[in-house]
Amino acid sequence: MKPEYTTPEAQFAIACLASEMRGTSKAVTIPANLEWQELLKFLKKNRLVPHFAVLAGEHQDLFPEEFRARLKEDRYSYLLYGDQCQTQVHEVLVALRQAGIPVVVLKGWAFIQWLYRGDHGQRFCEDIDILVPMAHVKQSELILQGLEYAGMIEIDPGFLTNLSNARAYQK
Repeated sequence: MKPEYTTPEAQFAIACLASEMRGTSKAVTIPANLEWQELLKFLKKNRLVPHFAVLAGEHQDLFPEEFRARLKEDRYSYLLYGDQCQTQVHEVLVALRQAGIPVVVLKGWAFIQWLYRGDHGQRFCEDIDILVPMAHVKQSELILQGLEYAGMIEIDPGFLTNLSNARAYQK
């Protein structure tokens, strides 16, 4: 285990997450030597602040009021960014669905729906990873272009599509 995960702050964060994943109401013990500022640094480094803002709201007895306020501030910035991303994600998925293209959402946005119960303000996602059948790739690319997305410039044209079966697009 990395030394950074053995600190009282890391162990407390891990215990909170483990308790949440188990779905138990088992109380998490606050270590006597826990430093709240260090916990905040750990949560920021691991992009857990917005999730802990929600968790702290549900378990106010575990977190001091000042700490909860700091978490809430960071969560709002994630939420604002997530609102913009959600609009774009929705636009792409609706367009593909309307065209009859089967799509599987992977990684970040799939976690948002499953782990974070649809709350896009709890996870920072810069992109959406989707999987479409090879037979629908060209049609999907045309739809993305129609939505004003452009494929990232490839150093070796066709490399990403032909060898890795992937291509990044941005608006």
